Amino acid sequence: MKRWKEFRFEYLRTAAVFLLLCAMACTLIWALPAQVHADYTEPYMKKMEELGLLQGDADGDLRPGDPITRAEFVTIINRAFGYRSAGGHPFRDVPGTAWYAEDVDIGYTEGYITGTSPTAFSPNLSITREEAAFILAKNLMMEPAVGENTSFADGRSISTWSRGMVSAAAENNLISGYPDGTFRPQKSITRGEAAVILLNAVGTPVSRPGTTTLGDVWGNVTITSSGVTLKDTVVAGNLYVNVLITASGATLKNTTIAGNLYVTAGVDLGNVLLENVTVLGEIVLSGGGVSEAGEDSVILRNVDAPKLVVDNIKNQQVSLRVEGDGLIQQASVRTDAFLADNTPAGHGIGEIELNGENGLELKLAGNIKNVVNRTPESALSISSGRVDTITVDEKAVDSTLEISSGAEADHVN
Repeated sequence: MKRWKEFRFEYLRTAAVFLLLCAMACTLIWALPAQVHADYTEPYMKKMEELGLLQGDADGDLRPGDPITRAEFVTIINRAFGYRSAGGHPFRDVPGTAWYAEDVDIGYTEGYITGTSPTAFSPNLSITREEAAFILAKNLMMEPAVGENTSFADGRSISTWSRGMVSAAAENNLISGYPDGTFRPQKSITRGEAAVILLNAVGTPVSRPGTTTLGDVWGNVTITSSGVTLKDTVVAGNLYVNVLITASGATLKNTTIAGNLYVTAGVDLGNVLLENVTVLGEIVLSGGGVSEAGEDSVILRNVDAPKLVVDNIKNQQVSLRVEGDGLIQQASVRTDAFLADNTPAGHGIGEIELNGENGLELKLAGNIKNVVNRTPESALSISSGRVDTITVDEKAVDSTLEISSGAEADHVN
């Protein structure tokens, strides 16, 4: 019996030591990703700080592993995309004296974020990974991917409301998962992770007015100031154009973009000129309507691209003019717009499709090739010029077609 007790004691002591070692090993294993996480996000955090998009605490610590709050994330989005318009908000938990009050107002006015209830914003609540991916994809006017999410091992745990946008963000390499293949959608996104996905979108900023030549650039380029001329540049990535001041505009010349080109809602009523630009992906125009000088906000001169998307969150009118000898194969209009195509036959926009929410208005002028209306309760008007073919699809119920005096349409289906 004595030997048994001694054996039992030694067994229990050995087992206790073994379990302690296991616990220490598990602690070490779980600690490693945090260190790797900090090392991985550090250069992104430093870059965000240099760009003025992110600030540290009183001690200068950027706290990459801390969750980012809803108020902080909205502030960064506004700075990155050049949003400035504030029109009021209904949130009782956002006092006017709070440091984030104006940014919450701007985010709500721009329409990319809502409250946790009709009267509450919960500014200090941390934002989840799926919420952050959804907001970023929404601001880039991405179309939700259809079907089950296959990018991540836990794709089925992604909420139904965000699944399409999370898939779209993953397909465009804006977000990624963890080493085990999971996305962990309901997990709070850290400040470091937020820095990574935002820099994936923003890339290299151009903030000084005047002429800038970047040469060959890998990644994205963001124009964040008016009066910028970007020329003789090859961008192997996406290009995001944010013009904050409406008095003057941004100009892109002799530029090739191996990705998408975005003119964001930060343009507002400012002017943007794209001249001798080739885009291998899509051109997405979200910038505002007729400029203060009475001109079209966006002018595409000698621009080549497979697709042009005209869309923004607020359904604000976009005004654009196409001229020169470029070729844009298709234009998808999803917001109110005025579009003038002043190019000769064989150039300009090959087909214009009105395909958005009910009640859109599209006005066309110039030498229009083919137009298809698929939007219910919409208004399509030809104010001047000539159209080769107009097709009103069976989906466009209760829509109207107006051809002004002096305008011509060869074929109407």
